[in-house]
Amino acid sequence: MGPLTFALTALTSILLLQYIGKHFGELVGKGLPALVIAEFFALSIPLTVALTLPMRFSFHAVCVQPAGGRKRDHRSEGERKSVS
Repeated sequence: MGPLTFALTALTSILLLQYIGKHFGELVGKGLPALVIAEFFALSIPLTVALTLPMRFSFHAVCVQPAGGRKRDHRSEGERKSVS
């Protein structure tokens, strides 16, 4: 799984769990049928994905490509000179 897919999945899951935790008690306490509650949470998925798409690119830019996309040369200066 690529870093962008991982970031989208992880961030979406976190936001959905927060959303469910926030609204679950309100919906169950009203005595609504389970199908209505499931539909309520299913309809919240597109909004959650729309919120996490920009975050996944930020996550990728900060965590996966810290050098601005350039590969770092971890060799010492002496090693680099001996190769050239």
